[in-house]
Amino acid sequence: MGKVETALSCAQKAVESGSDPASLVVRGRCHLLLGHLQEALEDAREALKMDPSLVKAVLVQAESLYGMGEFERSLVLFHRGARKRPDLTSFTRGIHKAREAIINAIGGDKFPEAEETTTGRSMTEGSGSSGHSHTTTVPTISFTDPKSAKAASKPDKTTRKVLSRT
Repeated sequence: MGKVETALSCAQKAVESGSDPASLVVRGRCHLLLGHLQEALEDAREALKMDPSLVKAVLVQAESLYGMGEFERSLVLFHRGARKRPDLTSFTRGIHKAREAIINAIGGDKFPEAEETTTGRSMTEGSGSSGHSHTTTVPTISFTDPKSAKAASKPDKTTRKVLSRT
């Protein structure tokens, strides 16, 4: 039995012996490391029901959703965690990898800037509308730190693995 399996066994005993939400977080982290994403997500959600202030449970939940390909939901949770604990680099790294996964999923190379606009014809123009074009402003999510932008431009191993499945 490996170290993670041993830790999972110990965490399972801790969960069974009491109602400490931290033991659910530990068990969830073990499930996450073993690739049991649904179990990790369930443990994190249960821990947050018991104690909504458990930031590590938010991290397990975000990582589980990311592993399941739920990049937008994981990005929201990485941001929530980073607001509560800006000192934890796991949240910052999670934000960058979730952004990168979203960019790759939509086939782009970066998020559009706020000044970029798209002018096009509406779907009803060909069927007798006034013929006016419309302009849509594209929302922005940009990198402010050059180091962050550089780090986000390289997909990590997990991102490449998840994206290769699609």
